[in-house]
Amino acid sequence: MRTALAASLVTTLVIAASAALAADITPGKADDPIAGVPSSWRVDPSGTPLTDAELKKLAGGDVLSALIEVPDNPVKKGVAIGVVNAAPAKVLATCADFEHFPDFMPYVAKIVVDKRDGRTAQVSYWLEFPLGIGNRNYQLDLVNDHKDVDGKKVYTSEWKYTGKGNIKDTSGSWDIAPYGDGTKSLVRYTVFTDPGGSIPNWAKNMAAGTAMTKVVKRVQERVLSKDAAAPVDY
Repeated sequence: MRTALAASLVTTLVIAASAALAADITPGKADDPIAGVPSSWRVDPSGTPLTDAELKKLAGGDVLSALIEVPDNPVKKGVAIGVVNAAPAKVLATCADFEHFPDFMPYVAKIVVDKRDGRTAQVSYWLEFPLGIGNRNYQLDLVNDHKDVDGKKVYTSEWKYTGKGNIKDTSGSWDIAPYGDGTKSLVRYTVFTDPGGSIPNWAKNMAAGTAMTKVVKRVQERVLSKDAAAPVDY
């Protein structure tokens, strides 16, 4: 009987040790939250490696952001990163839920999806901006897809201005990677918008700095809503 108990104990210990080893080598384990993030994406909005303090802020729901200089242009590019409590496929679906943008995206008053074909779409936006920028409208060509970056599968949504509208230029992207055990996502929102007109450049940059953080926050909230779009696996 003692022999049987000893054998049982050894078996239990082996199983426990195997489970612990598996946990140690599983990508995206809880104590290594950015294991599933491509190595070239493990940077803060300014492009420097993420610190432990920044990772702690992200884990707590904070959004990190920065305005980046654009060569030969006084208008800056905005970059914001945050952790979203949903898997990448659901986050991408939320970022591509154009028809419902007026329900949750800041400043969006109206949307018309001019055409959609699988991974591509052409969408017209009507926005109401603060700081005296006024109303703006523009049309974008968008591509939603997945790709391999540094050996990791990630999701992306990219857009560019078609030239139809009353702004000077806009472009941007969502980059979405698994975070932690894969039930969450690290998102990077990049956007450049020059609304044109006689608006001072400092006002344009101030508006960009405010807007990009709000956009990521709204996505964080929307994925947890009962109205969130169903996951889409491109």
